[in-house]
Amino acid sequence: MTVKFDQKNVVTTVFIILLMIGGAFLFWNYLQKEEVIDSGDEPIGAYAGNVNFVITISDSLAGGAHSPGTQTYYYNSVPPTTLSGIVMTAAGHVIRVDKEQNGIAYITLKVGTDEYLDYQTFKATNPSVLSSTWMDMDGDDKDELLIKVDVSDLSATGQNPTYNLNVPMIDEDVASWTDNDPSDKTGIGETSGTLNTIKWEFTGLDAGDGGVIGRIYFTTNVSREGDDIRLHALTLSGPWVIQGRTSWGNPIRTGNGNYEAYYFYPDIYTDPSDGILVMRPTGKTDRLDVELSYKSYFETNDQIIITLYMDIIAGDGAVTTLSDAVTVAEA
Repeated sequence: MTVKFDQKNVVTTVFIILLMIGGAFLFWNYLQKEEVIDSGDEPIGAYAGNVNFVITISDSLAGGAHSPGTQTYYYNSVPPTTLSGIVMTAAGHVIRVDKEQNGIAYITLKVGTDEYLDYQTFKATNPSVLSSTWMDMDGDDKDELLIKVDVSDLSATGQNPTYNLNVPMIDEDVASWTDNDPSDKTGIGETSGTLNTIKWEFTGLDAGDGGVIGRIYFTTNVSREGDDIRLHALTLSGPWVIQGRTSWGNPIRTGNGNYEAYYFYPDIYTDPSDGILVMRPTGKTDRLDVELSYKSYFETNDQIIITLYMDIIAGDGAVTTLSDAVTVAEA
């Protein structure tokens, strides 16, 4: 028996089936993309409304509260380019976060004149801080900290929700640092690339306080690098706690005329945020070691003077320069 198919009907049937499958797929895709809505028939999203911004100023080394000091804080709904906005009080400041902000707010911190921000602890203790950037926003050559915060998961429960920002501070102590005046190194003899070291030990930092190193460099009384002496590695080490770079295999640059070697040398060295923060927690020994290695190329009666310079930066940018000279000699 021969079965005959109506070609026109078959094509029409297949077309209808494909349309049904395509429609079902589009409907399923629509369901997958549709927003979840709350009981008020409004899309659920980031929090918008009043927020009580509270700034908790803590003592990073001693623990507990820290006196407010002279910090200032500014609020903005968009990233500011100048030091401006709503001036905030640390105890609490109610500010409206608009829906268009999508749960994002900006707080600018201008650090006080007699203290430092413990930036590492700040980042570790504020998980809702999305980013933080040091930048000079008022043209005084000292950076402010622009902080981008996430308040999207706050919710109102009959009162203004609170957002808490932890600001750990360290009191400055830069007035009494001194070094151990290491002895001269004589009787080295004639040498050809012999490696030696000099170690300076700095003290005078009160327990619970800190300071900032703005620059570290050395000068000599020889005219060229490698002419009798070449300076090599530099290392900073505790018991003081150090936040920042602690070692250099060689100087970042050198200068001739009188041979000089620069290890830590920012363009604007009076800004504490660009320096190396050192601190002395309670119970720690009062000492910072600065160790320099050098190679000597001595002939008879050669005598070289190596002078260490270290600039210490106060919270207001004032500079105290510490220096000490050590003579290294063939005889």
